[in-house]
Amino acid sequence: CLKDKEVRMMRKISEIVSDSSVGNLKRSITLAQEKGAGAWLTVLPIGSLGWVLNKEEFRDALRLRYGWQISNIPAVCVCGKKNSVDHTLICKNGGYLIFRHNKVRDT
Repeated sequence: CLKDKEVRMMRKISEIVSDSSVGNLKRSITLAQEKGAGAWLTVLPIGSLGWVLNKEEFRDALRLRYGWQISNIPAVCVCGKKNSVDHTLICKNGGYLIFRHNKVRDT
């Protein structure tokens, strides 16, 4: 069947790309291939449920998904350490950890 042949071909290409990738790129590819990984791209934007991303949030979400650099983040965190996406996710002084905590607390 043509459909089965196409599926096998796409899996083979995926394996080749994944095998030739290293580090974070390989992890990003693997995560992007998981079932349901792209579901957020097709969700209807319903403001009352908080399912709305503005252009900047959408761009940042894509950059996070594929492991690309996020623009417009300070080079140094308020704690004095070099800033990165990984750092902002765990920093107790100025990262998203506090932002996430406050968002949960306030809802």
